[in-house]
Amino acid sequence: MSKDDDSFDVMEAFSSAPVPEELTMQDQRKKRKAEKAKAKAQDKLEKNRENREKKKKKKDKMKKRKRGEDVSDDSDAEDEEGSSKEEGAANDEEGGDSKDKPAKKAKTEKPVKESKKAPGVWIGNLSFSTTEADLKAYFSKCGEITRIKCPPGRNARQNNQGFAFIDFATEEAVAAAVAKSESDLNGRALLIKDSKNYEKTGRPKREPVEGEAVADGGKAGDRIAKKQKNPPSPTVFVGNLSFNTTREAIQQQFEPCGRIRKVRLATFQDTGKCKGFAYIDFFDVDSATKALRAPDKHTLDNRKIRLEYASEEATKKATPWVYRQERKDAEAATEEPQASPAQEERPAITTNEKAKEERIAKKLERELKRKDGPSREGRSNATSGAILANVQRQKVTAQPFQGTKITFD
Repeated sequence: MSKDDDSFDVMEAFSSAPVPEELTMQDQRKKRKAEKAKAKAQDKLEKNRENREKKKKKKDKMKKRKRGEDVSDDSDAEDEEGSSKEEGAANDEEGGDSKDKPAKKAKTEKPVKESKKAPGVWIGNLSFSTTEADLKAYFSKCGEITRIKCPPGRNARQNNQGFAFIDFATEEAVAAAVAKSESDLNGRALLIKDSKNYEKTGRPKREPVEGEAVADGGKAGDRIAKKQKNPPSPTVFVGNLSFNTTREAIQQQFEPCGRIRKVRLATFQDTGKCKGFAYIDFFDVDSATKALRAPDKHTLDNRKIRLEYASEEATKKATPWVYRQERKDAEAATEEPQASPAQEERPAITTNEKAKEERIAKKLERELKRKDGPSREGRSNATSGAILANVQRQKVTAQPFQGTKITFD
């Protein structure tokens, strides 16, 4: 700095000032620490990147294997070499202890053993009051029981959840238990299937026992039969039909149920299309009942139709000749004159009684003439209320005072 210049520079003045050794050592430690942290973070980023690449390669390889493509084992060999290098580096760092350690044996895949499941049955539609003791007593005749699994109910009132599993010692016992399907236990029809049968086929159809008749339609048919209002009849009423339904379609739908005498389809006079209902006349009541109880016959032209026994009058119209004869017989019975009973002998009528009867007859004639005869001139038949309503009202006007005025002194 020249003598003539009066400016003062702080950095230039204190650059040569002595710095304590503690501060310099602290600065150096901070720098080394920051460098180590930076290097560590960089290594971590590189390792994460490598791991991501390995995972991506592994996923691609699995996708190719699923598609059935041939995948070379180069990547597997590279992975093994990389892992062996890492293990060797770790052993070198430990001081060569790897030579003393025995080599690890390669893992061999164990063959998967096929699970031998014990023969058993699955039981559904159980009553909640059924216990394990009830099941054991019920199925003890089928064969030796090895295990009963009956999950407990969801509350204290339920002994089960509606199903159970029973294992038997032999397959013959399983077949005997499955044969008991649809039998009753504690008021419920059991559904029994082989425990190895996972197909959802619904409730199996039980074969009828000798001397036992199984109703068509099952429980659904029973519900339909209970809802009938009319007694069983060979004529069935069909409702909720489509306007495009034809006689041929109804005939084809219900021909498998039995012999059909006639299909009476209600149609419009102008278009000839269906009005939405019809009558099917079968030759016997059993065919009509079969059509009524068959659930697969309750759908026509993608519509759910309504079936029920026809009324007595509609059933008679199925045989018009019989219906006409019955009507003729009824009309003939009403037209026949009824035989009047023998007239009892009456005592002789006196003159006073004759005069009284004549007066009563004349009085009745006058009353009839008064009611039926024309009204007199000037006489109105209107009621008093109507007369008052039609009376002309007087107009309200100011009237001059006509009285005497009283003054007080």
